[in-house]
Amino acid sequence: MLKIKNKALFPGISIVLLSISLSSCVEVVELDLRSIDPQLVIEGKITDDSTQNVVKISLTEDFQQKNVFPAITTAKVTIIDMTTGESEELNQPAAGIYKIMKLKGVSGHSYQMKVDYNGKTYEANSKMPQKVLMQDLKYQEVIRFKSAIRMVAVYQDPKEETNYYRWATIGNDKIRSRTYFVRSDIFNNGNLIEQVIESGIDINAGDKITIEMQCIDKQTYDYFFTLARQQGRGLNSGAGANPTGNILGGALGYFGAYTVEQKVAEIK
Repeated sequence: MLKIKNKALFPGISIVLLSISLSSCVEVVELDLRSIDPQLVIEGKITDDSTQNVVKISLTEDFQQKNVFPAITTAKVTIIDMTTGESEELNQPAAGIYKIMKLKGVSGHSYQMKVDYNGKTYEANSKMPQKVLMQDLKYQEVIRFKSAIRMVAVYQDPKEETNYYRWATIGNDKIRSRTYFVRSDIFNNGNLIEQVIESGIDINAGDKITIEMQCIDKQTYDYFFTLARQQGRGLNSGAGANPTGNILGGALGYFGAYTVEQKVAEIK
């Protein structure tokens, strides 16, 4: 029998995100799904964990060619710490994967990503927020249509500023869930939060579940919030709308600087 660790549900704004192919510009774009020209897609992130810093670059294909994203191998990618002036030109250990090896994210620092490809330059900026730590990771049984286990992250939200969060779940099989969960503190600023997380996977007794808490900036939050609207998770949006991103120059996608923390809980 499953042991209920926590029965409290904390109300608030929360969005379940399905992780899909990146798409965004500075504004919401209506796509002609019958036939579109290939578009550049850039997904960049620098964190305070040196293992997760990477820029991925690919092309979209015509709508009829589903789930085909050719890697871009001829781009020049540079990351600049705008606070210190340090910069790094990225190497490519795998096709379309440009790894950040020297720079590591620091809270309060601003970063710029530059991608030179096919005679054009694409740029994006992001400032890494201050890190908010998880005080505890628990779980509880939630009964809706059927009984299910939900992870619960406990943390103290800072009162001084608006904060934005995203959670990722790593299952018992060590595979990262393709479901993301984001939230702002607009209605609970400065409170002690017990956040119930929609992980997108089945959680069972005996599992060891890892929750990754990310402190993100508003631009990254807006990107995934818009992505949630596109997925129709209880929000109205026009069909074919792309999530809003922060890349200048016409590419889809986003660049984010954020902190990460992981905790593990064993389900009894």
